[in-house]
Amino acid sequence: MTDTRPPDRPALIDALREVYDPCCADRGISIVDMGVVEDVRVDDDGRVEVDLVLTTGWCPFVTAMSDAIPERLRAVAGVQDVHVQVV
Repeated sequence: MTDTRPPDRPALIDALREVYDPCCADRGISIVDMGVVEDVRVDDDGRVEVDLVLTTGWCPFVTAMSDAIPERLRAVAGVQDVHVQVV
């Protein structure tokens, strides 16, 4: 039987602690700990929205982070879709 409940926000934040800005990966500082994740929302259907605020407007790693976030969050039970936006 498949669990169809959406994940809770703390589980999503924990998963995001395993995603790193490539410029800080060697230091082990996650995007959550860097303060790059501004908000995480999940609806009853398991659709997740992640808002990022970049450390600089010309961050060369935004694409890498935007690709890594959905990949990591889709591994969390109950996540159906992930949308990442820079705010």
